[in-house]
Amino acid sequence: MTIKNLFSIAAVLDLLLGAAWILFPEAVLAMWGTTAADDMLIYISQRYAVLFLGYAVTLWMSRTAPPSTARRALVVGGFIVCALMAVMSLKGVLTNTINASGLLAFSIEALLAAGFGYFLFVKREPTT
Repeated sequence: MTIKNLFSIAAVLDLLLGAAWILFPEAVLAMWGTTAADDMLIYISQRYAVLFLGYAVTLWMSRTAPPSTARRALVVGGFIVCALMAVMSLKGVLTNTINASGLLAFSIEALLAAGFGYFLFVKREPTT
């Protein structure tokens, strides 16, 4: 795997998640077992979507960037975001805040964290 591949995959997943959360928040919440989505929860879900969309654009536009301090910062940030999102998804499932479908989110987030972690800890590249 290359950083270009990782950034591309993460960007597409973030775009899909962002689009789902902003356009269909009630459906995504229902998929996680939420039965009473009030206006505030829908609003927070759509704000959450905007972060995914911005992150998708950032990763997509930087996928062909040469090794640099800035690209390393994206790898570090990607690792932190994905690892903590995986922890939160697992916490949601284990505390019954969300249903078992949260394990899919956990799996994807953990795999992305592993990808970012690979480039952060194993295949360290020079920065300029």
